[in-house]
Amino acid sequence: MSLLNFFNKSFNVLFLRNLILFLLFPTVFFSQNKSDSFINIIESSINIKKKEQKLDSLLLSYELDNKLNILFYDLYYYAIWLNNNTQNYDKAIEICYKGINISKKLKQIDEDKLAGLINTAGYFYEQLKDYNKAFYEYKKITKSIQLPKRLANAYNRMGVCKRILGDFYEASNYFETSLSIAKKNDPLLYIRVAINASINYKQIATKASFKKGITLITSVIDEIDSNIIKKDNISKKILVQLYNSLGNLYGDRIDVESDIDVNFSKAEKNLKSGLDVAKEINDSKQLGYIYNDIGYLYAKVKKADAIFFLEKAINYSDNIELLSICYSNLALYYYKINDRPNALLNADKAIDILLSNNNVTESNLDKSVYKYELLTALIEKSKLIIKFNENTGDKIEAYKKALQTLKFADYLVDKIKLESSEEKSKLFWRTIASDIYTNATKVSYVLNNPEDAFYFMEKNKAILLLEDVSLQQLKEKNKIPETVFVRQKQLKKHIVELNQNLSNSLSEESKNNIQKRILSTKEEYNTFLDSLSINYSVYIRTQKSTKLIKLNEAKQSLSKKNSSYLSYILNDEIGYGLYISEDKLDFFEIKNIDSVLKSAITYRNLLEVPFKNKTDLETYKDVASKLYNNLIPKSISNNFKGKKIIIIPDSYLQNIPFESLITSGKNNFFIQNNDISYAYSVTFLNENKKIIRENKNQFLGIAPIIFNNELPDLPKSKNEINNISKQFSSQNFIKEKATSTNYINYAKGYDIIHIATHAYSNDSINPWIAFADKKLTLNELYLTENSANLVVLNACKTSLGEINKGEGVMSLARGFFYTGSNSVVSSLWNVNDKSNQEITVNFYKYLKEGKTKSAALRLAKLDYLKTHNLSEASPYYWSSLILIGDDSAIKFQNNLLYYIILGFILVIILIFIIKKIKFVGNK
Repeated sequence: MSLLNFFNKSFNVLFLRNLILFLLFPTVFFSQNKSDSFINIIESSINIKKKEQKLDSLLLSYELDNKLNILFYDLYYYAIWLNNNTQNYDKAIEICYKGINISKKLKQIDEDKLAGLINTAGYFYEQLKDYNKAFYEYKKITKSIQLPKRLANAYNRMGVCKRILGDFYEASNYFETSLSIAKKNDPLLYIRVAINASINYKQIATKASFKKGITLITSVIDEIDSNIIKKDNISKKILVQLYNSLGNLYGDRIDVESDIDVNFSKAEKNLKSGLDVAKEINDSKQLGYIYNDIGYLYAKVKKADAIFFLEKAINYSDNIELLSICYSNLALYYYKINDRPNALLNADKAIDILLSNNNVTESNLDKSVYKYELLTALIEKSKLIIKFNENTGDKIEAYKKALQTLKFADYLVDKIKLESSEEKSKLFWRTIASDIYTNATKVSYVLNNPEDAFYFMEKNKAILLLEDVSLQQLKEKNKIPETVFVRQKQLKKHIVELNQNLSNSLSEESKNNIQKRILSTKEEYNTFLDSLSINYSVYIRTQKSTKLIKLNEAKQSLSKKNSSYLSYILNDEIGYGLYISEDKLDFFEIKNIDSVLKSAITYRNLLEVPFKNKTDLETYKDVASKLYNNLIPKSISNNFKGKKIIIIPDSYLQNIPFESLITSGKNNFFIQNNDISYAYSVTFLNENKKIIRENKNQFLGIAPIIFNNELPDLPKSKNEINNISKQFSSQNFIKEKATSTNYINYAKGYDIIHIATHAYSNDSINPWIAFADKKLTLNELYLTENSANLVVLNACKTSLGEINKGEGVMSLARGFFYTGSNSVVSSLWNVNDKSNQEITVNFYKYLKEGKTKSAALRLAKLDYLKTHNLSEASPYYWSSLILIGDDSAIKFQNNLLYYIILGFILVIILIFIIKKIKFVGNK
């Protein structure tokens, strides 16, 4: 071999190795301590396996000779060599850990080198698709390293791991923290993080998240165009990704915004700009992604070019995730143009690729690392089966397959949800699941399968609330120390306070600092959970979905109670109801669902104001009668006589009172015939009853009356509390004593809690309830505890809040259930002080007489109707208050009887002692 040839060969090997090191870890590259022996083995002509054996021996010799500095560097290079040559990630991770442990023995620890090793271990776990372990490796950097670039990269990778695991809102926290650090310290990393964050915002898929993503990527492109971020430092590959990200954000925004043409044209323009650059640099990987994204955009709007671009993408695809997505997008296009064979063929291909042609089973779904892609493919396949078999002769067999597919999707979404720690991410997955449940109910209706329908209807309602309440039962069962919950509550409270500070913060620097503190506190919270013993940790981190009540069990729960369940599930396209009583079961479809939803909105609007004249009354009766007939078929209304009706509403029906519907002849209100109450689900209703509530006190009344802010005074609420509390053994907090602190300190231990105050809620703010010292938000309310059999919220809109598909209304009423209540009386609109006081006072009178809660509320409302007429009899005045939850009577402890019995016993004892003394004296 000539000297020149030898030089060229050595140069190529060293150059490749050093280039990899420089790109991954530049600081390590420039300050490395080279091992000649290591380099000689790497450059030798022996095969890979023998090189590995020689390197193992070399590193062992360094270890035995205690050459720790050389060992540290060579371990690091060895891990990278293993990745590039053997892809033996398990061994590479072991080598990383060994290097990390060696670094601890060195006299001087180089933070950057240590961070590089930890980062490499995280990277290897990502290659193994073990994103939980990868996340915790990157987390080690944020705990022990102070270097800004390393921190920014670690938070970025943590965000990627959380995004892949489906915890999109938690991922946002990490991306936003990374962006704030990288922007000041590393423009190139800032761009990479912005691209990752934009992908995450696209996944969240709300108007707000699309706006965030578009603003972020547009600002980065503007900074490059204006040379604020130096153009010369930006690779064309990065430009492709920026255009692609922006195009995808506009393309997916089509699904949530009405301005389709504008979003489509902006999406197409950016995606094609990215395609031009990708062609210029001939980057096959980027070409695969961008061809797919253009194909998906065209498939949405039924453009025939979709096939060309998606087939191009398949030719360029180098990973099975992208291949699966390409076939799903082809299935979407064929679905749009009504091509049944090709749509189903491509839908099956999308699933088969992800499972390597294995059958779809729960076991195979568990093992798969492509859970999110599989879920999407399963949902799409079920939609295709339903769509293309609605009017075919083999509809029943096809729908059986659709139901099985939806059951697999249901199983998978539960698995993904359990990976989410952020509440908003859990709610996101509940939204995805809601479409599964609605379609599964539709299929169950066609198959005449009320058992499965009941399961999916229950699954569609308040599962997260049910899981939270079930934890309270586990707490009692496992005797978890109170100190565990105190610490848990402290950390959660701190997170809530920081989030409120974040929303109130004005400066960018302040927001960034608060964001870091939120992440730090969340990590402290997770560290606290990790520190618990196994039994306690299992309680806190329960990974099992709560068991749902079965249909036959639901029927049994009604035995001898003369009650019925009336449950609904609906969206903008379909709706179904299930009526369950001890002696009847009726599964029905709600026809003309769009008309029903419009009627429900009209009905609600009419309720919010008193009737001014006879025309208003007649209009109301027409709408209320029509809505009743649409929601309640005659086949079940004939079974209502003498029964308590427990309504389990869904979607917009959660915002209306059923008691003021007109049942017959436009003259009778529903409440005139039946006791009516509401429940979040049958399972929640029955599980919540099981919580032990042993209260020593009867009544806690709270009325601030005067407020230290913009809220008007409520002078009548003092009489309200005083009149009601006379009927009970009570503790009242009036005016300045009606503080949130007093509520928190005294809420446990009372059978009834009555709060007369201001409250507010709509679908865009965090609901709040006012006390004398402050407004307590729903998030803060979640951190309190009560053990009440009944909470009465005599305030405005305490049953309203943002409606989350698949979970329900995020209302104040829900907050009181979360913290321990068995039932809640709350309001659906701004209440009238005078009429509400009349109704609530009479409600308590009947309650004290031993009536059930639903009967007491019904009788109080009927009393109001008997004593008022004309405009004052409008449902506006009396139908706002509704009872949610358990409707049983409250068994009050009779303190008077207790004292009489105690006195009688003392008298007997006293007589006995006197007689005993006399007897001894006579002796």
